[in-house]
Amino acid sequence: MKETKVPSSIFIDVREWRDKTYGNTYYSAIVTVDGEWQFTTGMSYGYGDQAVYDVAKELDARGIVPIIEPHRSVTYDMRERGIDLYVARRDVLKRELPKKAEREVTA
Repeated sequence: MKETKVPSSIFIDVREWRDKTYGNTYYSAIVTVDGEWQFTTGMSYGYGDQAVYDVAKELDARGIVPIIEPHRSVTYDMRERGIDLYVARRDVLKRELPKKAEREVTA
């Protein structure tokens, strides 16, 4: 099994949009690991820390940061591993939500 290097920092830039008609909240998150952009989630439904949990699942799926105990808080788990986790939030218009994108992996 390949051992992965644990990153020193993760930055999650969350952009939120609230649907005024029905009151639903949607987000898109831009994720940077150790200063290097990794992926953008695209528009998803969720509020509160949903974006952070969804990003943690994606980081696990990509093998960047494995989730040891899924029932624990992501922020607590990252702190226990010595990873600096930064989360920024801002409200935006729907058209300002970033589109889904990811890095091209070269072999």
